[in-house]
Amino acid sequence: MSFERLISLDLVLYGASLLLEFIALVVLRVREPEMVRPFRVPGGTVGAVAVGVGPALLIAYALWIARKESVLGMNALVFAASVGVAGAVVYMVAEGWRRSRTPVGN
Repeated sequence: MSFERLISLDLVLYGASLLLEFIALVVLRVREPEMVRPFRVPGGTVGAVAVGVGPALLIAYALWIARKESVLGMNALVFAASVGVAGAVVYMVAEGWRRSRTPVGN
């Protein structure tokens, strides 16, 4: 793969994880407003959403630009999504395997 394609894949995967972090920020702000935190984003829920809007727009623009890239004969965005889903599946299988090998008393 070319360096440019690797950068596109990295952008998609990192962007997805960053968006999940911003979503978690908003969800926690709504569900647990009084939770003790080491730092707070000022502005309540509106402030939490506002913090994520800029990066989300930038990631959306980068995905729009990369929509015509291809990796291994498929669209780069589909390939990156497949890698992300495969990572989650491998994690769940590994976690199940680890739990099955852990003694019951531990």
